Amino acid sequence: SYYLLQLSMIYFDSSPYDPIRALPHILQCLSISEKYSIDVVHASALSLLARVHFELGNWSLAKSVLYAAMPMILQNAHVSFQGESLLCMAKCTLSEVKELTRNINNSKVSEGQDRVERKKNALLKIALSQLQKSQKAFEKAVDVIHLREVYYLLAQCHASLPGHTSRRNMAAKSFREMNRIKVQSNVPLWYDAIDYIRESVGCE
Repeated sequence: SYYLLQLSMIYFDSSPYDPIRALPHILQCLSISEKYSIDVVHASALSLLARVHFELGNWSLAKSVLYAAMPMILQNAHVSFQGESLLCMAKCTLSEVKELTRNINNSKVSEGQDRVERKKNALLKIALSQLQKSQKAFEKAVDVIHLREVYYLLAQCHASLPGHTSRRNMAAKSFREMNRIKVQSNVPLWYDAIDYIRESVGCE
């Protein structure tokens, strides 16, 4: 099951635009880990399944899967899985913000404008909390690539909230620093996550 989990990660990271390639290995890993009650592997595989759902545009389903797996992940999974799970949860929350904004623009929201704006800001603050927790996990793992992505999203969230200008600037500064380290270290990347998340969570 550990081998299948690792294989799933390789397929997922090497083909981020085609997450379906990883799905058979994830499902097989889930089946074996459930059969032999390897709970931490099962939860880690669920986090990968959630990422597949998210990349396919099913953020609501991804969020449900993550909620089911998160207690075990936060308690026993590797710190990298903790960071990625929290990051995926934050992206789901930001996708909910994006959908709410789109519905407002299309006049599909019957609630008052002020109430909707408060709901949007509340979701952004939830996303901030999730991103900050993922930041701590990636700092423990010394994961520059994911930290770069987290700081980018933190800057975007702060930019969308009133009174968060200084915190936006701090996050942007940290993003630039991670970008500098990435360039200098020549870390191999299958794709640029920053360009991709602009599409997946609607950041500009």
